Amino acid sequence: MFRPEPPRLFTLNTSAWLALELCSGRSPGELERAYLDETVPPLDAEVARRRLHDALDLLLANGMIERLAGTGWHAGEA
Repeated sequence: MFRPEPPRLFTLNTSAWLALELCSGRSPGELERAYLDETVPPLDAEVARRRLHDALDLLLANGMIERLAGTGWHAGEA
């Protein structure tokens, strides 16, 4: 993924890529359900939740997504 401002190129692991693809327009609960639907099985539900939250932390820290006040997530324009 390329972020134009400030310019930076990212390589995402599969957890972060899936979280990014699923996040826009979903509430936190909807995002978690969608992520679990895609990853359980083969992952255990707790492992999948941890990976999702780690991925969201990474995406937020790097400005690839933003948390919308009380409504969910928004992915930046790539």
